[in-house]
Amino acid sequence: MVFLDTPVSRGILGTILFPCYTFAMVRLPRTLELDPETEARVDALAKRRGQKPADVVAAAVELLDTVDGELDVEEDLRRLREFERTGMAVPLDEVKAWIESWGTANELAAPKPRKMA
Repeated sequence: MVFLDTPVSRGILGTILFPCYTFAMVRLPRTLELDPETEARVDALAKRRGQKPADVVAAAVELLDTVDGELDVEEDLRRLREFERTGMAVPLDEVKAWIESWGTANELAAPKPRKMA
């Protein structure tokens, strides 16, 4: 079972219905159906980050919510042409390490682009 913050759980209604929870946000039980691979990834990420799986899912939803719904193919092509011209990029493993450090005691600075071989 994964617990997620929902509009119902916020405010006075959440406080009345679920007074036993003392979290910054009141959590309601919500069952999510995940394929085994996704569940394993959520569990592994939670373990690495020292968080509950529900916190990992909530962070993922929050991140997804910040992404604009429309794809910008022209911008993607512009960035590809810029990479082909300059060879400047950030290695994926450095981006992953940076993201995985978010919210931890040892949060990393954003990686800088550099010339790729």
